[in-house]
Amino acid sequence: MYRSLFFFFVLLLSCTEEKVTLPVIPNKGITGVYNTSNIWFFFKINDGDTVASVNSRNKIANTHLIFHIDKKLQLKHILPDLIAIQNKLKEKSIHTKEGMKNYFSYADPAHKTYAPG
Repeated sequence: MYRSLFFFFVLLLSCTEEKVTLPVIPNKGITGVYNTSNIWFFFKINDGDTVASVNSRNKIANTHLIFHIDKKLQLKHILPDLIAIQNKLKEKSIHTKEGMKNYFSYADPAHKTYAPG
């Protein structure tokens, strides 16, 4: 009984809600992109400095990547992580697949969703 209560509280405490504010563009995005992995760049302030918190746990090497980058982040905050992800994908393995593309998402207010572009 105590063990299950302990695991419930650990699960409850480990869940956090993070939001990404995407740039808004009133154009229709690319449709028909399947087999994708999402990589999220969250805006964080750590000891007064702006940092990018990257969630790339669901990155799969043989899929198209969609980068969701908070619009408050500057290029200098995301560039090191983007380069590291790209270098890791360039490494040859049995899971890599040729022809996979990278997309950067933006908010599509007309359809109330995000769109890769």
